[in-house]
Formats: sequence, structure tokens, C-alpha cells
Amino acid sequence: MNEKIEKMFYTINELSQLISISAAGIRSKIYRNQIPSLKIFGRVMIPVEWVKKIIKNACSESKGIYENINKEN
Repeated sequence: MNEKIEKMFYTINELSQLISISAAGIRSKIYRNQIPSLKIFGRVMIPVEWVKKIIKNACSESKGIYENINKEN
């Protein structure tokens, strides 16, 4: 029974710490449907897969910006 259970959701506070946005900012974005969420047993949860996708997209965009800056110099 050494199966590792992979995390499927972040709480608002966990996401806040991960991406350095206040918990109030996270709640506001959830309210405006900018961040998907589910309520599980009364707790607001954000899917880990969505967070990974957003971070991956941000890294891809940043890479393109840095490549363009290097081409100009």
C-alpha cells in the first residue's frame, strides 16, 4: 500500500501562496469566473490541473518574450 495519492485540488490559501496573490484576490477571481472552482464539503477548491495549465501557458508566453528581446539585442 505504498501508493502515492496525487493532489487534485488547491484551497484558496494554498493557491494564494503558490502564485503570490492574496486570498481576497483569488476569491474575487473565482467570483468573476476567472478561476474555476468547486465546493467540496463546503470548501472552495481549485483544480490542480487548471493551475498547471495556467502556469505552463505563462511560461510559454514568457519564453517567447525573452526570445524576442534577445533577437533585438
